[in-house]
Amino acid sequence: MAFEVVTRPAQTLCGKMWEGSYDAAAAGHVKEFIADMERLRSRLAAGHEGEASGLVGISFNDIPGGFRYLVALPPQLAPRSGLALSAFSFPSMRFAAVWHEAADGDVFAHYERMFAWIEAQGLRRVTDVCHHREEYPPQPDLHAPPRLRLMTPVA
Repeated sequence: MAFEVVTRPAQTLCGKMWEGSYDAAAAGHVKEFIADMERLRSRLAAGHEGEASGLVGISFNDIPGGFRYLVALPPQLAPRSGLALSAFSFPSMRFAAVWHEAADGDVFAHYERMFAWIEAQGLRRVTDVCHHREEYPPQPDLHAPPRLRLMTPVA
């Protein structure tokens, strides 16, 4: 798929924050965290599958040697959770975006190709709100090669 620029409207996302090192993420800790939130999303979406999208992940690369990663429920499911999830408000934002499929290889290499495309388009990355947004399909297979929408803020 081709890179594109998309806009996400201002929204409040409700979820949980993972925080750790890049090594911990590489060891699978983020995947476990996403799997926990996916189990919650699936439970809340039961009987409403057609109206519920997948999880949203927001990266904040603001910790030396690591990052924070918000894993949020789709906005339409958050009110059903009945849980004390943290709420995070985001302004309307423009993103460079692409669907990453299993055949696209390494996610980080795909981001690098996106960064080159951004520069070639005369755009620039902005990281004052977040570094990346990732949108997962409902019921992602976290044991298979990743399939998700890669997004990075641009101006």
